[in-house]
Amino acid sequence: MLRNSFVVLRGVGPSTEHRIRSLGIHDWDGFRALAELPGIGRARKAALDSHLAALEKRLARGDARVFWDALPPSERWRLYPDFRRRAAFLDIETTGLDVGSVVTVVGIFAEGRYTPLIHGINLSEAAVARALRPARLLVTFNGGSFDLPMLRARFPSLDLGHPHIDLRHLAPRAGIRGGLKKVERLLGIGRNEQIKMLCSHDAVYLWRIWERKRSANALRLLLDYNRADTENLRRVADEVCRRMARKASIPLHLP
Repeated sequence: MLRNSFVVLRGVGPSTEHRIRSLGIHDWDGFRALAELPGIGRARKAALDSHLAALEKRLARGDARVFWDALPPSERWRLYPDFRRRAAFLDIETTGLDVGSVVTVVGIFAEGRYTPLIHGINLSEAAVARALRPARLLVTFNGGSFDLPMLRARFPSLDLGHPHIDLRHLAPRAGIRGGLKKVERLLGIGRNEQIKMLCSHDAVYLWRIWERKRSANALRLLLDYNRADTENLRRVADEVCRRMARKASIPLHLP
């Protein structure tokens, strides 16, 4: 995706990118193969070629931050395909919506593995940092307004400065509206029979049962619910980005 994007270049916006594509140039190699382009002088073209060479090296190193900074905010979704394998899909459970509520579970799905961090058992700032260490990109659903502020309140020193794609705001741009559960239904993403009717209020109730009675079944259901939230985020992100790529007329191939 990034190698098919020209808006990463200094001074190149969506309209200029569209003009470049209209000339039959669809990737960085095609751009650099031409000595000059209509509307772009030789000196500027040489500077843009140098910029692309530097970006190639950063992409090879897995440096998501440089592209996050280079992309216009509305185009930052383009990071996802290239950094999908290094993304951490994050969702938390709490006892309420205010910042004073207890964070009961931090669920992280990364590198094909679900990691549940549970209050009073294995949840700590160091544990969250360790689980996020391999990540180059965070993906959440409403994380910018809820999950990340709650984690920052709980762990003030925790580094959550990763490039972050919030599907709550991106999905409507792709024509998919609603909360996570509704979006899953619209996309045909199913859940286990035992948890498919559960909601955030049930997650609070299950935690209370675990807290009072140490019910292993209640904790298992809570973790199954959280796991589905994190794992399904990846499937939602895949489809949202496919739709965004079609809108931008950019080829996209996800494994």
